[in-house]
Amino acid sequence: MRDSLKVFDKDELSEPIAEIEKDYRLAESEPAAWDRIEATIYELHESAIALSSPELATAFSDEIDEVLLTQPPLENTTEGLTHQLYL
Repeated sequence: MRDSLKVFDKDELSEPIAEIEKDYRLAESEPAAWDRIEATIYELHESAIALSSPELATAFSDEIDEVLLTQPPLENTTEGLTHQLYL
């Protein structure tokens, strides 16, 4: 895990470290704090894997032509709902 943190810069680590420190202080009085610590560490680890993966880096950097979805016509949706209400 220690080596995997090298993919982050100092600024990127400051927030999760602050969360872990806060939850560690609360751990004695709030048992759920340990779950939050575990979740934060897990997220850091998974993010590090994603950032260090050449395949994922390629996938995220690929430019894809995105097409915005449009709203369906209101009359079709309203008729369908009205029909369902009477059944």
